[in-house]
Amino acid sequence: MSEKGKVGNIVRVQVDGLVALKIIKHCQEEGSSTEMINGFLVGLVVKDTVEITDCFPVPAAEEDTESYQMDMLRNLRKVNVDYHTVGWYQSTYLHNHINKEFLENHRKYQEVNEESIVLVYDPLRTTQGIFSLRAFRLTPLILDMLLTNFNFTPESVQGSELYHMDLFDELPVFVRDSRLQNVLLSELEQKMTLSPNSSDFLSLATKLVIPTDKLWRSCI
Repeated sequence: MSEKGKVGNIVRVQVDGLVALKIIKHCQEEGSSTEMINGFLVGLVVKDTVEITDCFPVPAAEEDTESYQMDMLRNLRKVNVDYHTVGWYQSTYLHNHINKEFLENHRKYQEVNEESIVLVYDPLRTTQGIFSLRAFRLTPLILDMLLTNFNFTPESVQGSELYHMDLFDELPVFVRDSRLQNVLLSELEQKMTLSPNSSDFLSLATKLVIPTDKLWRSCI
């Protein structure tokens, strides 16, 4: 970065529908309440918007994640598709992702590319009928502290009077679907109409959100 603690002027994040589906699928296949999944995001930065066009999971058995990521980006470049890294994603259960390792991981991304963001997906809230995909970046304050090797301990954090709101800047997330995807989802919704005797009517989630989540999973 040209300046210490500098962050880009990003105000929103646009995620392709296919990217959201791939993150959900990765979490369903490899995630659990004790093990969180992660991967990296590729796309473009257009003015004040980060456009995420694709994502790739990091296999749980992969030890050298940096080499794996570089190999994937090199292959993407060969087939002439978006290969610019714009951040990474991770799952969370009841906000258990907030720790020093999470801060350090994103510091590495944001130090190389000041527009980098992290998408945090909560499968627990999604099963309750609320699709939870949030975008964050480190605040300039925390970025400066990480760059100066600040020792994050309960005592030092309390002495610095840091609060949760001081850690991240949250950006609005917009999921973009193509017209073809919208037509497909509409057709699938008509085929998946719930019967009056279905036990899904007992769900606490709202009727308007539940079908959308089911349709997304059925398209994976």
